[in-house]
Amino acid sequence: MPLRYAITYEIVTPESAEDGDAAERGFVIDGFDCPIDEVMADREGHATEMELDPVDLDCVPVWALVALDDLSDDDVIAAYSFYAAIVEHGWTEPSCSGETNARTWYTQPDDDENIRTGERRREAFHPHGISETVGRAIGVLFGADQDVACPVEISFSDGIERCSDGIGWFRTATAWARSRIAAADQTILGTHWYSSESQGYACLVWFGTGGSEFGPPDAWGSSFPRAIAVTDEEIDACDNALIAALEFNGYNVTVLP
Repeated sequence: MPLRYAITYEIVTPESAEDGDAAERGFVIDGFDCPIDEVMADREGHATEMELDPVDLDCVPVWALVALDDLSDDDVIAAYSFYAAIVEHGWTEPSCSGETNARTWYTQPDDDENIRTGERRREAFHPHGISETVGRAIGVLFGADQDVACPVEISFSDGIERCSDGIGWFRTATAWARSRIAAADQTILGTHWYSSESQGYACLVWFGTGGSEFGPPDAWGSSFPRAIAVTDEEIDACDNALIAALEFNGYNVTVLP
C-alpha cells in the first residue's frame, strides 16, 4: 500500500495577526504554495497528496525496531518512513498533546519569519490513509530511547563435547533476538572451542546462515593442543567471552537458565 502525505502551510501577516487569523492557508504542491481557495476550486488539477518512498526494513535502526517490536513489518516500515520524513524536514510538533493517532499532523516548531514584511510562515506534514496503529507508532518513535541495545536471549547447551578431530572440546550456544535484526532467520548461533590450557579457547559467532564471525580479541585461539580435561573455570571463561562478544557488538544479553 502506497504511503501518502500532504504538506500544508499558513501565512500570518501583522494585519491578520491583529484579527487573530492567518492571511493565507493552502497546500505545498511540487514545491509551490497553492492557496486553499484555488485548490478547492480546481480539485481535478491539484493533487494535494504526494507519495512517500518507504524505507527498507533492514534500514530501520535497532532502537526503532525495539520500540515497535509488537508491530507487523508493514506497520514498522510505514511508521518509521513517516517518522524519518517528519524529522528530516523539521516538522516535529504533533497537533495533539497526548497519544498520537491517524489524524495527527506535525508542524514546524518555529515560524519562518520575513524580517522585511513581518510575515510568518509555518508548514505542517499530514500522513494520509494510515491506520490508528501506525498513527500511534509514529508518536512512540518520537519518545523512544535511541541508545537502546537489541535484546537477545542466549541458551547454552548442556555440557561439552569432544571435537571430531580430537584436538579440543566444544559447546554450542543459541541466541534469539527478541526484536527484528538484519539476519535471515533472526537467530544467532555460537560455538565455543576449548583446550586444556586456561586461555586456549576461541569464540565463534555467526548470524543465522549468513556468516559474520566476531569475538573480542582475547577470545580467539589459532591452535588447540589435545585436550585431556576442561575445567569449570574454562567453561565459565568461554561463556563470558561469548556474552562479551555479543554485548560488544551492540546486544543486550539475557542468559536463560
